[in-house]
Amino acid sequence: MRIIFLDVDGVLNCALTKDRYKGMMGLDERFIGNLVRLVAQSSIKDETRIVLSSSWRASEDKDGKSIPDHLKYLDERLQARGLEIYDKTPVIRHPNEEYSSHRGLEIMTWLYIHREENIKGIVILDDVVFEDFKKYKLGSFLAKSIYFSRAGGFIEPLVDKALRILDKQIDVKSILQERDFEGGG
Repeated sequence: MRIIFLDVDGVLNCALTKDRYKGMMGLDERFIGNLVRLVAQSSIKDETRIVLSSSWRASEDKDGKSIPDHLKYLDERLQARGLEIYDKTPVIRHPNEEYSSHRGLEIMTWLYIHREENIKGIVILDDVVFEDFKKYKLGSFLAKSIYFSRAGGFIEPLVDKALRILDKQIDVKSILQERDFEGGG
């Protein structure tokens, strides 16, 4: 199986995206099309899965307030193009760290939980290089997009880069061991 860790803002939309959903940023059909292309060109496309790592996976904000059902909207838009969300990374928040993200820890935790599955490749589609990406040595798995740019979002040149990363053979247990990851960071 190959895993695409998918962020949404800055990947499936950008600052120029016109589509809106419940007054908030929507999705750009071009970028969804590029995601479809990535899955279709994966060396094992029938076993390529999307794991949502975006803040869109949460139903509440950091203060516990309900947020619009963006996940349902995202799921419907992806399903319309033949894609589905396989799973979501866990939401990890630490007290006294109101604005920090633990995206790297969340990805590593997901890999740890699924370490017995036959994961042969991963790619992280995100527009941010989170601080803990360095700690967990995730940079080589990142196909970084840009939010604030005319060339923003998951543009065509990024599809080729993401495909090279995704199709590179990996061993999850070795990755976890090399990073001394025991399920809690």
